[in-house]
Amino acid sequence: MDNQLDVIGDDFIDKLNNSPKWMSRILQVAIDAFWIMDVEGNILEVNNATLKVLGYSKEELLKMNIKDLEADNQQRDYIEKVINEDRHSFEARYICKSGSNVDLEISVNFINDLDAPFLVVFARDITERKRKNQQLERAYQENQRFLDKLRKQKNRINTILQTSMDAFWVMDSQGEILEVNEAFIDLFGYSLVEIMTMNISSLDIRKEAEELKEDLSEIRAKKKDRFESKYRCKDGSIIELEISATFVDSLDEPIFVVFARDITDRKIKHRELEKAYQDNQIFLDKLRKEGNRTNTILQTSMDAFWVMDNQGEILEVNEAFIDLFKYSLIEIMNMNISDLDFNRSKDDIQEHLIEIKNKEKDRFESRYKRKDGSCVELEISATFISSLDEPIFVVFARDITERKRRQRELDDAQKQLMQAEKMAALGRLVAGVAHEINTPLGIGVTVASYLEEITREILRLYNNNQMTRSDLEGYLESTSESTEMVLKNLENASELISKFKQVAVDQTNNEKREIDLKGYLTDILISLKPRLKKSNHTIKLKCSDDIKLYTYPGAISQIVTNLIINSLMHAFAEKEFGEINIELREENQLVELKYKDNGKGIPQENIKKIFEPFFTTKRGQGGTGLGLNLVYNLVTSALGGKVRCKSSSQNGTIFIIEIPKGVMGDG
Repeated sequence: MDNQLDVIGDDFIDKLNNSPKWMSRILQVAIDAFWIMDVEGNILEVNNATLKVLGYSKEELLKMNIKDLEADNQQRDYIEKVINEDRHSFEARYICKSGSNVDLEISVNFINDLDAPFLVVFARDITERKRKNQQLERAYQENQRFLDKLRKQKNRINTILQTSMDAFWVMDSQGEILEVNEAFIDLFGYSLVEIMTMNISSLDIRKEAEELKEDLSEIRAKKKDRFESKYRCKDGSIIELEISATFVDSLDEPIFVVFARDITDRKIKHRELEKAYQDNQIFLDKLRKEGNRTNTILQTSMDAFWVMDNQGEILEVNEAFIDLFKYSLIEIMNMNISDLDFNRSKDDIQEHLIEIKNKEKDRFESRYKRKDGSCVELEISATFISSLDEPIFVVFARDITERKRRQRELDDAQKQLMQAEKMAALGRLVAGVAHEINTPLGIGVTVASYLEEITREILRLYNNNQMTRSDLEGYLESTSESTEMVLKNLENASELISKFKQVAVDQTNNEKREIDLKGYLTDILISLKPRLKKSNHTIKLKCSDDIKLYTYPGAISQIVTNLIINSLMHAFAEKEFGEINIELREENQLVELKYKDNGKGIPQENIKKIFEPFFTTKRGQGGTGLGLNLVYNLVTSALGGKVRCKSSSQNGTIFIIEIPKGVMGDG
């Protein structure tokens, strides 16, 4: 376009030099605007096209400078350039009379070979073209931005598809695979080259090619579908997939876009959960039945049952509870267990609940009061349960009022019998000692009678003046021997009485004192000599001289005495020559007393019963069944020790008693 204007300018110069009138006619009818101006920019001549483009009259324009029309005021720049270069082409924006702007394509020629230099200007209105070009430019830019977005979106989508954990593939209407992502390759184990030659039917274990086509036709009709299917991997393993397939027909070639998620583990877990659910339902059904059964058991139980919270507030009871305490259910549901406790305060019960909570369970006895004020003694089993929504205490209670009454009566009777047994033992001891003392006393009486007799005789001789020296010497000799014999037997009797007194006092007294164990046991055995004289049985004692024990001597005496009497009555009942061995030794803080007889032994079925009160195999033959029970109670309670028994028919019976040296019982 610039070249065309340049040509017009050249022609005009030629015509201007040769034919001014012809030139004027051409310029006036020209479509493009034309004007002449001096080097200062003053307009000298215009054509009709200029008037039309700018909207001014010719008279107005001929009075104006070109800078009055320029919107960007670039007159000085291009005039100087034209003067230097003879011609110049450019685009500029001019102001019309209406105030609007018009874009012009300008071609300027400098004429300097006439009387005065001037500028010849040709201008073409390019406003519409500029507008269209701008529109095209904007459209192009927008298109470029859109294409850039598409490229980014494609890259983003491709990245998403390639990095997706779900398998993705594109296939044609025949099921031929066109594109896959990395997850597809990882899932099925095939290489990309292998996959690109495969049809999806070769992976689907449940579909033949024809069946797959039918499925694809169905998806095409619905546009999209979601389903589950089983596929085979390259290694032969079967996987279960959740498929989301979409039919796309807006491209050159219709395709199926498929996303698949491996749900093999989920399906396995689902099946496991389903089985667990079914098992759970069966279990719940059993629980319901068990709950009904348990509730029936609790409600029909003869033992009282209740549930209470951390504060002891009663939450639930059974019929036995109501029958036991005589309150109505409504009354009970408003009560705290402390309202029923006979002895303990609410604070005491709260402390006990904390103890049970720490131990998780406890068994104890307590006294409760009924509605009528009477007392009932209960054996209670309480369990703390923290595995429920709200922690609770579950309590079972058995009425032991009658049992406790009978137990007290039994204990009283047992104490009386034990006391009687002690007195009987003491009586036997007295009888034995009396018999033992009888001998020295008898000798003493005999000797004293003899002394009396010879004394009367010597007195008679003396009074009758018949006593000779030999009579006196004989009397003195007899008196000396007799007196010595009387003193010796009286001393023996005194010693026996002293030992008897100590043993007797010990058996009836519960005071502690230190004893020389060997000497004390020797005294006990001496006190039992009269009982042993009637038999051929022997007792051997083995004990070191230095064993001292601060204890209850009476308990030791009664233990040994009862063991010996038990052997005499039971072990040696059918034995003529029995032997008892008593051996004592110290071990750490214990004194061990080992009592052994070589009697007939105790049957194994009776071993566990021998310490029970009133158990005897000699009932009606003098046996009370309290001897060994007394031994057990004295060892465990009075002395704080232990006793155990071993027996066989070949080796007799052994009692092993362990007594703490520094820890005593209650007596």
